[in-house]
Amino acid sequence: MNKNKLENIILVSRPINFLFAIEICRSFQDENFIILIFSNTDKREINAMNLLKSEFKAYLPNAEFKTFNNHFPVEFLNVFLFKLYLKFTFSGKRFDKIITSGGVKGRLLVKLLKFEEVIITDEGLSSIKRFPRIIKRNKIFGQPTAKHYVRNYRLLGIYDMEPVVKFKLWTIYDQLSCLGGKVRVTHFENIKNIVDHINFEINENQVVILGTCPKATKIGIMKYKELLRKTAMDFEAFEIYLKPHKLFHEVFEFQELKTDLPIEYFFIKNKSLPKYLFSFSSTSNQIMEYLFPQVVVKNIWERPGHY
Repeated sequence: MNKNKLENIILVSRPINFLFAIEICRSFQDENFIILIFSNTDKREINAMNLLKSEFKAYLPNAEFKTFNNHFPVEFLNVFLFKLYLKFTFSGKRFDKIITSGGVKGRLLVKLLKFEEVIITDEGLSSIKRFPRIIKRNKIFGQPTAKHYVRNYRLLGIYDMEPVVKFKLWTIYDQLSCLGGKVRVTHFENIKNIVDHINFEINENQVVILGTCPKATKIGIMKYKELLRKTAMDFEAFEIYLKPHKLFHEVFEFQELKTDLPIEYFFIKNKSLPKYLFSFSSTSNQIMEYLFPQVVVKNIWERPGHY
């Protein structure tokens, strides 16, 4: 680590943020980072973040971890406390780069901290529409809705955003490379380098399904059960494991894959991979394909057919 350079700060509140944190820290190995974990009130999420920190800290020798723990079930109160935490913890400190996926917490970092540059990272498929808008308006944050403006921005004191800032965008989507030099497409090459040195056991008769929340995806429980049943019919001779969604912990007739770790980190920790993986999320599928080419990855919305 170069002690003469300004530190960078990375805000992590979701597992995909942690993937980008690992990738960025290892892309700038001569720079120093603070990885600030915004911990949810959900016990499984807290456990997952603690496991991620303990399991992957060794890969990040240039990073220091800090954690902000939520204390209230009401988001606004936690964000208000987060504002106070930032003001008192980093008062007078200047950073080189702020790395965030955006949102209210990202706005707070940009509003309250002194810095040279902002890096905005993916948070899923929404980036395909969001990033071109950022490039077009040359601002990293859009106008908040009326509800959010009153609840979060006026009350939090960040409504007078946004100053013109120097920024870059990091994404996993190749189609966004056409946006020009402010966009950096990553296939998590540095994480892939870690993964390539692991001697994985491939379970040829194993299928893993990543569950979803029927209410959140608006497919309904009956349609959800039908999709799972059809997948099971095509793989009758296989061991089928379902990793339930955190918001919907029903496993039906499947064996449960019991772990609080996100699936990518679970595979790395256990050094074991299934032959097939099905998911409702195209973002999860894309990440899995980048990191584990040995696994046949499919979207569960597609009829499995013949493999």
